[in-house]
Amino acid sequence: MPIRPEMRARYPKDWALRSRFVRFTRARGRCEWCGVSQYSIIRKADGTVVDRGPFTTFADARQALADRYAFNFGIEADEPCPWSIVVLTTAHVHDDRPEASSLLNLAALCQKCHNGHDAAARRAGVRERRRAHTADLFA
Repeated sequence: MPIRPEMRARYPKDWALRSRFVRFTRARGRCEWCGVSQYSIIRKADGTVVDRGPFTTFADARQALADRYAFNFGIEADEPCPWSIVVLTTAHVHDDRPEASSLLNLAALCQKCHNGHDAAARRAGVRERRRAHTADLFA
């Protein structure tokens, strides 16, 4: 997940190293909850893995979508792409504060697992930011 600019200072200086260690050394390039591997191609509708690769980069997986599944990524595409490419992220699983970045609190998760884990907190944060913005409008 991208780090919001206002939150960047709360992360440890070695965040990139920790994140990479968790995703690729400890988890060996797989989601620690569902087991899907990095850059696998999945069907958006039901999350089933369509193609495991081996893809070494996002560009390789995207090219496979274009070649194997004849999907056109051009602007003129009539329908949205029915597939997604898995990209592992590093999640705070027990304590969601950015400062709580011990390796025991971090997990390598795919987008689906990470978004599911963060959904309630993300909704609450959006509500708070919306409430603060609305208050500023009428202040």
